[in-house]
Amino acid sequence: MRGRSAAKLCCAIAVALGLNARPARAIPFTWDLSGTIGDVVGPDAAVLNGLGVVAGAPFQASFRLESSTVPVTPGEYVGAVLSASFGAGSYAATVAPFGGGTVSAPPGGDTYIAVIAPPTAPLMDEPLLRLTLTHPAPPNDGSLRIDPPIGAGTQLLFEVLTGPGPASILASSFAIAVRVPEPGALALLLVAAAAARFASTRASDSWSEDEKPAQQQSKSTGADERADSRLRGGE
Repeated sequence: MRGRSAAKLCCAIAVALGLNARPARAIPFTWDLSGTIGDVVGPDAAVLNGLGVVAGAPFQASFRLESSTVPVTPGEYVGAVLSASFGAGSYAATVAPFGGGTVSAPPGGDTYIAVIAPPTAPLMDEPLLRLTLTHPAPPNDGSLRIDPPIGAGTQLLFEVLTGPGPASILASSFAIAVRVPEPGALALLLVAAAAARFASTRASDSWSEDEKPAQQQSKSTGADERADSRLRGGE
């Protein structure tokens, strides 16, 4: 009984871990970017300059991407960008598009792009956001990268749309940190449930084993009484 209970626990744990390891599950990850602005150019440059988006100012940005996105063509991942944000000076923008944005990483190309299409009515708090990494390292192989494709010589450019036209914001220095989800709690919950069931089964098995000798003793006592009655009747 105990051997079968242990086997049940092992099977339950294996199933739990198997559910947690299914490759089809969506696994988003986030690039957190920070650095210093080197230059701001374009039709919206004056607007952004007035908000403190100027050369020498620090910036922060993030792009949340979906790693399980299937390419529609080699290196083209439509719907891979789940949300994006950019902030510098007093300017801050966050976009979470319906249907997601696109990652473009053509094999052998010299750019790696994550972009969200402009909204129907571009506003200061709903701009287009486009991140371009020029000369990615290593060069594009067409895959959707979780690790940032940056190295010596890689340049980072943001484009934002605030009104009359997009502005290009070139970073003079930058860093990218990757955030990935922690291991799912589902498997842990299933393992805990399996352990609780195993403990309950062991208790039940122990109770059954203790009960059997009592039942056998009761049967033996009854047989002894019947035999003693027959002997008395013979007398």
